[in-house]
Amino acid sequence: ARRCRACEGASRALTLGAGRAKAAAAGLTGAGLPPGRLGRVRPGSARDIFWYGVSRGAASMAPAAGTLAEAALRVAVDNCMEQGKTHFCKRRYEDALAAYEGAQRIRRVVQVLGDDFKPLDLAVADNCMGVAYLKVNRHDEALAALKESLRVRRAAQGNDHLDVAWTLISIGDVYLKQEQYDKALAEYEESLRIRRAALGDDHLDVAEALDSMGGVYKHLERDAEALAVHDEVARIRRVARAAE
Repeated sequence: ARRCRACEGASRALTLGAGRAKAAAAGLTGAGLPPGRLGRVRPGSARDIFWYGVSRGAASMAPAAGTLAEAALRVAVDNCMEQGKTHFCKRRYEDALAAYEGAQRIRRVVQVLGDDFKPLDLAVADNCMGVAYLKVNRHDEALAALKESLRVRRAAQGNDHLDVAWTLISIGDVYLKQEQYDKALAEYEESLRIRRAALGDDHLDVAEALDSMGGVYKHLERDAEALAVHDEVARIRRVARAAE
């Protein structure tokens, strides 16, 4: 299985014994990784920073460990997500999944260190991972990741945030692939409600939600509703082009 190099240290550090961690501390102290230099760290150094942070923690130097671990986690997540985005845009979905899953493995490190890592950062990874799973037809895994992203986003941002609407669209897409048309329609309708309330009737994101609903109507042979939605999508797109 592919692995994301950016979080390799995070995964390996979980198996470090206290004795090995103390030994690693001495070696990494001389590697140029003091807290004062964390602002200039390169993404590829995330593993070394993390190891150093865990080592300091094992040596009962918790403040230094917390600072280092937080920096390492942030760099690792950013690097994983950037790799995932690059692979996804190139349609290398399995590689994208490896990167997104790497970001999620950091959850385990967060639990071990007790670091106050922002849940929304992980919700973004869940959402990206869910879409990538959908692209490779791993529908159950896609649904699980997207629902977790939705749960976190609703808790942190409220039910009517536009990020929630994006995740709802993706969940609807999974249900559509599974031919669960009523469930897909419900997700699209909720996304449409949020987008209309936040963006107005003439925004292209509203058209996207309507277009998704139109696809479901066609599958359900609700032709009159599909036609009405198609006409509304066409109207919104005309308005958008005129405004350019």
